[in-house]
Amino acid sequence: MDSTALVHLRPATKSARGNSAVSFAEFGDDGENDPMHDLATSLSNHELLHARVVVVAEGDTEQVVIPLLYRRIHGRSAAIDRVHVISRRGGSEAVRMADMLAHQLHRETVLTLDADQAETKDVRAALKLVGDVEKHFLGVRELEDCFDDTAWSAGIIAYAEKHQLPSDHWHPDRIGKIRTEAALRGKGLSKALNDVLYPEWDHSPRKQELARLVAERAELSSLHDTLIRLMHAIKRP
Repeated sequence: MDSTALVHLRPATKSARGNSAVSFAEFGDDGENDPMHDLATSLSNHELLHARVVVVAEGDTEQVVIPLLYRRIHGRSAAIDRVHVISRRGGSEAVRMADMLAHQLHRETVLTLDADQAETKDVRAALKLVGDVEKHFLGVRELEDCFDDTAWSAGIIAYAEKHQLPSDHWHPDRIGKIRTEAALRGKGLSKALNDVLYPEWDHSPRKQELARLVAERAELSSLHDTLIRLMHAIKRP
């Protein structure tokens, strides 16, 4: 579907408080069955419309990690600085959203993807739509790479203790071995960790909660430089 056919703007209306509001609706007659319906719904969000910068990410983890690290690094709330993070279902959808925000709605847009997404055929093709949009490819393969073994160890132990799960043996050296083996097999760290955690815990960890615990405990000096560059790119001037 051509990106210009995704949504159209209805005339601005006055809200109860007297402020201008913009509503969105997708073209076509499919309504909620339209694959872009949730995209149009997202665009109706007040925070998004009034954001200083919109960070478009491919996954839900970024919605937790980016605001948390923004506060830790800059000492300010991302919400107060009008940094709004939205996630899509995969790299291609994130690129399409960034294209719409930047070129139809003229929002300041930053696109962030896992590094390995840049190598996929669909995403490479979609990226041609957003040649002028600032892009950040995180980690060696993915966002999870941006945290070192010590941060992952601390986060996993905190998660295990909170949920009364076994926390033994989750020392940094073990994380390092899992990371190395995953790289040799061409597998992402998040998948490799889940493959070990699930049988040990008989429980698949909640990805966003675990990511928050890891990001809270990470030494800022240890963060991968791709994540640091993103944090500085979206900082309030």
